[in-house]
Amino acid sequence: MVVSKLTKEAQELFDGFTDLPDAADASFEQMVETALPTAQEIVDANMNARAVFRTTRAKLTYADYQKQPMPDLFCDITVHVLSKMLADTDFAAELMPIWMGSVSQGLTSIRDRQTQTHAMLRQLIDKFEVDPKHKD
Repeated sequence: MVVSKLTKEAQELFDGFTDLPDAADASFEQMVETALPTAQEIVDANMNARAVFRTTRAKLTYADYQKQPMPDLFCDITVHVLSKMLADTDFAAELMPIWMGSVSQGLTSIRDRQTQTHAMLRQLIDKFEVDPKHKD
């Protein structure tokens, strides 16, 4: 879904651009396929288009993808299209199970750290025989 939507949008935007290499549309499509974000990467980027873009951009290591104007073009189009997609409630609903899993995992991590902190404080209190309710 992401590839087809990005490719369609890219083709529409390409029609308005000038001074692109002859195979820019094919290169862009290859870049999207290479860097396609997973649902987890989208969620990990807090469903922020620029943050998702940074994740996808890091996957583009092929030298031809580094030659201008392709990196800037990829950024402009990808961020534009991802912003639209991430604002779409149907697309967001598709990500909901992964989002909820991440939220649950985050809450579990917070609870575990809180339990560890409580245990460390209890050890300090016991070690120094401090009454936590006693005020000087």
